[in-house]
Amino acid sequence: MVASSFILGSWSHVFALASIALLGYAYMVRVRPWVGGRKVFAERCLGILCLCTYVLSIVAKAISGDCSSWQECLPLHFCAWMELACFFALWFRRPLMCALAYFGVLAASVQGLVTPTLGSDFPSISYFAFFLSHGVILVAALSLPIVFGWRAGCGDPWRVQLIGIAYLACMVPVNWWLGTNYGFTRVAPVAGSILDYMGAPPWYLLSIQVPLALLLYLLYLPVKNR
Repeated sequence: MVASSFILGSWSHVFALASIALLGYAYMVRVRPWVGGRKVFAERCLGILCLCTYVLSIVAKAISGDCSSWQECLPLHFCAWMELACFFALWFRRPLMCALAYFGVLAASVQGLVTPTLGSDFPSISYFAFFLSHGVILVAALSLPIVFGWRAGCGDPWRVQLIGIAYLACMVPVNWWLGTNYGFTRVAPVAGSILDYMGAPPWYLLSIQVPLALLLYLLYLPVKNR
């Protein structure tokens, strides 16, 4: 069976989203009542899964043929960094890593699930790698406050926004040098995103910061350290 081009809102898209929702809900409901070493073990397992999906994403790009050059196969997209952030957050519980995983995934990476930039549909390795990686970090980000009791400090949203700005600032020269589009600093996602309403590139990188600050604050309210 040959994988066709991915279609937004198709049965395979809905199936992936439903699977992530059901499996994520089952994990959080199952693990939340646990205590002690058993809960720590579940947390570490989820962290390892985040790291495994990071590796899987790299392998999938290398063997799928979706990348036209090696420059486009590098793990430099924001979501790849979020996979690493979720791993470090779940394993080491550093406050900044936890904040980066929670706010970064829910404010930015979740967009990839809504409007995936994906060339190959089910049952390609790219399809499974994409939804598995994005789904796992979403579950990890939600599990930090809901299951494992993490709470955000008052300055965490702004720190994460500054890290995001630093990431974009780094990707601008990288994309110019390699001819790539990491962080979508040159062109908005072809599948559509909020960037379509923020003006022309690269100026949308500036205009997006205002609604992003509001979104980060709204995400902060239910998890703030009282």
